[in-house]
Amino acid sequence: MSAAIEPSFSKLFDLSGRVALVTGAGAGFGEAISLAFAEYGCDVVCADINLEAVKGTSAKVAAKGQRSAAIQFDLGKPEDVEGMVDAAVKALGSLDILVNCGGGLQHDPSESLPLETWNRVIDVNLRGTFLCCQSQADTCWRREKAALLIFLLSPVPPVFHVAFLLTAQVREA
Repeated sequence: MSAAIEPSFSKLFDLSGRVALVTGAGAGFGEAISLAFAEYGCDVVCADINLEAVKGTSAKVAAKGQRSAAIQFDLGKPEDVEGMVDAAVKALGSLDILVNCGGGLQHDPSESLPLETWNRVIDVNLRGTFLCCQSQADTCWRREKAALLIFLLSPVPPVFHVAFLLTAQVREA
């Protein structure tokens, strides 16, 4: 491919002027996505239940020259989710992108899984994801700005698609 028509990833994926909120940013995919977004010019609000880990990710984002904030929250607590979105907007002024990487897995056999553990997994992986999307969409609707919602939970049961469909109806800017 000639240099004249070769695509430029920096132009194709330019996120300059955008602000992303990444849940689960303390490690793994959430951390990697936070750093990749920063590489492409995005300011990043890093959120995780582990405050020390998320502070580390936020510092790495800042080292790449982007604005960043670290927020501790529990995805299983609705009041934490709402507070996280409010804190993210307060810290960086707006939100354009939500990346749902936060979640928890439980590997106990279902026949011996305590109901409390089951409820916690549902609260974090299903309700928490839905509430993040709902809060993000509401923030964008108030500004009449389009939002991008990204899900990176694995495995993703069909129920998550319902949460996405309920919250991804954002208005065009």
